[in-house]
Amino acid sequence: MNTSIKFSYKSYKNLLKKITKKRTPIFFNKYKSFSKPFIIIRHDIEYFVDAAFELAKIEFGLGIKSTFFFLLTSNYNLFSERNSNLINKIKGMGHRFGIHYDANYLNENKINLNENLKKQIDIFENFFKVKINAISCHRPKLKFSNYNDKKIFNVYNKEFQRSVKYFSDSQQVFREDVEELIKSNKNLHLLIHDYTWSSKNDKWEKNIMKFYKKNSNYEKLYFKRTVKDWQLGLKMRKKKDLVFKKKILT
Repeated sequence: MNTSIKFSYKSYKNLLKKITKKRTPIFFNKYKSFSKPFIIIRHDIEYFVDAAFELAKIEFGLGIKSTFFFLLTSNYNLFSERNSNLINKIKGMGHRFGIHYDANYLNENKINLNENLKKQIDIFENFFKVKINAISCHRPKLKFSNYNDKKIFNVYNKEFQRSVKYFSDSQQVFREDVEELIKSNKNLHLLIHDYTWSSKNDKWEKNIMKFYKKNSNYEKLYFKRTVKDWQLGLKMRKKKDLVFKKKILT
């Protein structure tokens, strides 16, 4: 377990610099054929699209491309104007996307995993005009259903897990000695979450509440603007109705 790492954006940038000194960042589909030491960086986005965007910008600044896995069953709305704009910006940086599916949620609600996951993939691909090539299970249990489309890479594929060293920042706890992993010659699979890192090296619990408040403030402003728009619309309704009748109904 490694407790010496600071979880600030500056530290994340330095961590990436260290790791990529002797490893090339690649995507999942290249792990079998790539002959040089590599690292695959993955993001399971649990709560905040804007936090994902901050990580994407850091990586883009270093010339690194990673894969962002989004939950279609999370509290965030991928398809809101704000979030979809952020995801398209992440796309513009050259990063790729996967589906972070909640097998336990689907099972509890008696929803067929294979049918539903196919629909999730189709929805994301059609809305954002991207190709989904990988999936990751949210909080995987010892037993969970696998997606039966072999063309879609499952990050918990046993062969992949055995051949590439996995480590994660979950709740700001690396179960491995990160410095030793960096020094090693192992190929690496790094999972980085949205809520773990911040500008000030805050604890993950504080990060969640700060991002929550930030998003709540945005929602408050959104509804304030909406109310003003409707109020203005009410004042101009008679005039607009006349214009509508003249253009459409006559």
